[in-house]
Amino acid sequence: MKRVLPDGKELLPPAIAGLFTMTHGRRNFNVAWTGKDGKPASLSVVAEYTLTGGKYCQKVKFWRRTTPTSQVSAMKCRRRRMSAAQ
Repeated sequence: MKRVLPDGKELLPPAIAGLFTMTHGRRNFNVAWTGKDGKPASLSVVAEYTLTGGKYCQKVKFWRRTTPTSQVSAMKCRRRRMSAAQ
């Protein structure tokens, strides 16, 4: 795993770590990294999804973002449709 910053710099382990799974209609995404100031930051998303007829539909159940300067947590419920080609 790596993260490419806007200035082109790449973050590599152990500065960044993540996990992404999709199984049995559940999606889980977690990534954690060290900010410029050395403090931890992270993003987590938990969602339900369906893939029917080439259409991906997701309902976000929970997401949380923590950055060195702010902490945001929210419950989100939304549907997103994308074609299989996207």
